[in-house]
Amino acid sequence: MAAFLVPQIVRTPDPVLEAMSLHPLFQGASTRLLRTLRTAARTRHVATGERLVRQDAAASGFLVLLEGSADVGSRGAPQRRVYASHFGSERLLAGRQRSAVTATATEPGVVLEFGHAGTRWLRVHAPDVVRRALGVETVRPAPVRRGVAVARTA
Repeated sequence: MAAFLVPQIVRTPDPVLEAMSLHPLFQGASTRLLRTLRTAARTRHVATGERLVRQDAAASGFLVLLEGSADVGSRGAPQRRVYASHFGSERLLAGRQRSAVTATATEPGVVLEFGHAGTRWLRVHAPDVVRRALGVETVRPAPVRRGVAVARTA
């Protein structure tokens, strides 16, 4: 049975934290956990057409699409457009070193990138996030607010 969580929107001068609080993967996370997750990941701005993940390439970690959209597909399956998604969850499973999908940005956006150390940190300190990423815990996503601008920092 799917649980429905009302997002706890974090009102902060940090637009990345606000975007994280709206992302279905982080629903129900405390402000403290969101801040800690923010430091465990690298924020990266992506351009239209940029390859986020390539199928069968060595997995470099776990990516969370905070802003923008991407076309995602795998061999034998049609591509689909996704918003507020994540890629590389197979990296959270022991022994899986290859990406299962290809994802390409379809508009400028922002991703959180958890490298190998960040992925290990997630497994230990944020098991709810890991369960959602792996599809073990199903959460019905709240409507994603388009246009939460994640400003570039100089």
